[in-house]
Amino acid sequence: MKKFYEDDVYIKMCKKASDIQAGHQITKFDLFQDSNSGNIFSYDDNILRKYIGTWIWLPRQDQLMRIIDFEGTILIQTSDRWGIGVLAGGEIFYDIINCASPEIALLQYYMLQRFHKVWDGENWI
Repeated sequence: MKKFYEDDVYIKMCKKASDIQAGHQITKFDLFQDSNSGNIFSYDDNILRKYIGTWIWLPRQDQLMRIIDFEGTILIQTSDRWGIGVLAGGEIFYDIINCASPEIALLQYYMLQRFHKVWDGENWI
């Protein structure tokens, strides 16, 4: 199974999520893709200065969970797929389903919750 930062769909989703790219404050151990070479690297020193303007931030699961309002919301795993469910009146209603990784499910949920955008396979609309 691919790691989330090797998933072409997740990388494309992150690249096109300009709303979160613009507002991100770089922290130690952030993961990035150099948009010129496609190489993945972690920000653990001054390496990013070399790539200013050409990188894409690839948020980890813990980073996405920190920025999401999870009141009444749960992350669900079924076999090899992930989804987001919302608890209401003792029932679970599924908002985001059938995702290849928890990061994809969380990114989709955050973009929907915060910016009212959904992923159409190519763009956030």
